[in-house]
Amino acid sequence: MSFFTILYHLTPSPSQEDTASSGDEDENSSPQAQPETVKVTEADILINTASNALFEDLVTRYYIPLEIWYTRTIIDKVGLFLC
Repeated sequence: MSFFTILYHLTPSPSQEDTASSGDEDENSSPQAQPETVKVTEADILINTASNALFEDLVTRYYIPLEIWYTRTIIDKVGLFLC
């Protein structure tokens, strides 16, 4: 899962904020049936680009393993001084 996907799903959409703040409405009233529409947001467009796919590939293939190796190396060096 990409960073943009996580960020997009963690931020509430304006429609969710409106429904969360309008708790004064009668809960027993039946909602009107509305046709479903697909909304394309900027985050969806960014997630589906080739540059985002390349970035995700580079991060997962090279950067994360390098950071893990570096962290382990630093922990090993600190362990030598504590003994």
